[in-house]
Amino acid sequence: MNNETVKIPVSSLNGILKSNTAFVTCASFEERSLVVAQHINVELIAHAFIFSTDSNQKVIETREKVTAIFCDRSTEYLIPPNDPFYHLKCAYDMAQKINDCGIKKILVDITTFTHEMLLILLNVLWRKKDMYASIEFVYTGAKEYCPDVIDSRKWLSKGCKEVRSVLGYPGLLVPKKQSCLIILVGFEHERASGLIDMVDPDQLFIGCGITQSAYVTSEMHIGPMKEFEAMHKSLLASRANVSTFDFSAKDIVSTLVSIERIVGETKGYNHIVVPMNTKISTLAVGMAALNDPSIQLCYAEPETYNFDNYSSPGDSILCYSWDLNK
Repeated sequence: MNNETVKIPVSSLNGILKSNTAFVTCASFEERSLVVAQHINVELIAHAFIFSTDSNQKVIETREKVTAIFCDRSTEYLIPPNDPFYHLKCAYDMAQKINDCGIKKILVDITTFTHEMLLILLNVLWRKKDMYASIEFVYTGAKEYCPDVIDSRKWLSKGCKEVRSVLGYPGLLVPKKQSCLIILVGFEHERASGLIDMVDPDQLFIGCGITQSAYVTSEMHIGPMKEFEAMHKSLLASRANVSTFDFSAKDIVSTLVSIERIVGETKGYNHIVVPMNTKISTLAVGMAALNDPSIQLCYAEPETYNFDNYSSPGDSILCYSWDLNK
């Protein structure tokens, strides 16, 4: 595994691309899901695989725009809401098509996959890693979340409909052991609170992103991060056996190490980890669970998203090259 996530201007994207690459992306209601596709050199893409979920009008429009970029060199996967089994089937179908086409290089735009979809995709790519020469992940950071709304009133989702184990990461839960819940929180206090109530763990670790310029994808996130960190830490007063930890929202390796450290220090527990921050930190969670199959990963499904004002796209992307030999 490489030691760092590299930040580059989105205009420099094609400098990391090679010919005959498979491009994997997710069309969503966010404008950010268009950024990488619109800047990519289509001549370098052998085939594009476009995932999407809802039949929301914004999603439909985005999917049509992405498909138009790649025309007949694309395959669409429309995943029904709350159907992770179908997404798993589609991810394996994608992997088979890539192999059948003799494509050895993959570029994955992780920006707007749901946490659950991204973790399932990561698991499939890991299981099929011997088929590829390289896998690159790219992430378009948000310039601002919930733009033009004061920090204390920003919201990305509301409620927590249910909590379910992510396919491919069942963990090894021993009935006689107590539960240890590790959450990497972001701007969704209500969703995190609902998750904690549903799981009701014996030990709780709340991870908050480091609020320093070197650790965030945009300095405009620092204000709301501090606001939501205070809200998340208020949970300390309402529960026993709660601890907090810091992690980098943009660095995979350091976040992975943080998770492994907590798991190592609480060996007598069943470990449940839930990523609710950036997709970069979600990759770190997935890789930690691939390294240690005893970890169970869960997904907290929200009641609704802020479809109309979720984010505005930034002008840079984070790039990570996955070392398939580890």
